[in-house]
Amino acid sequence: MSGIRVLAVSCLLALLGACATPARVVPPSVHAEQHFVRTGKFALRVSEPYQADHAVQGGFVWQDENESLMLDLTSPLGATLARISINEAGALLRESNGKETRAATAESLVQQVLGAPVPVSVLRHWVRGAPAPATAVEDVQQDAAGRMSSFTQEGWKVDLGQYDALGPTRLTAVRQHDTQTFHLRLVMAP
Repeated sequence: MSGIRVLAVSCLLALLGACATPARVVPPSVHAEQHFVRTGKFALRVSEPYQADHAVQGGFVWQDENESLMLDLTSPLGATLARISINEAGALLRESNGKETRAATAESLVQQVLGAPVPVSVLRHWVRGAPAPATAVEDVQQDAAGRMSSFTQEGWKVDLGQYDALGPTRLTAVRQHDTQTFHLRLVMAP
């Protein structure tokens, strides 16, 4: 499994330009209610028995405007690795080398690129500190302030913590799929 395929999961993990190296999304200075922007760092590790772990880490800029989502993924040194765009027309992964992969939905894009199902659409809710409303939630825990601290949704065990005004500044999600274990960690900048 290549590093870029693992990378696709973290952003599609998780959570999905006209030039070969996509321009970086610059967060606006004012956050409208329908315009949600987070920046931070991510780490994704995929483990399989008797094999070396596959891992990738770097930075991200997450820009969500209701019907569209744009996610830039950067290396630890700040170079843009990929851009993921999701809108009513479908999902697009554009790698820094110009290669593009398209699919009808973010979930099908991840399946196509990685070969494993990842609930991309629910990650949009998790980064705001809530489970997705349309699917079942189990094992819900809240912190002393009544905010979500952990839950299980679509097979992912999600832990949230250290909230700011936009939501959790730490998110960890773990899922076992067949013989693979996916570990996703997001640390949002305050």
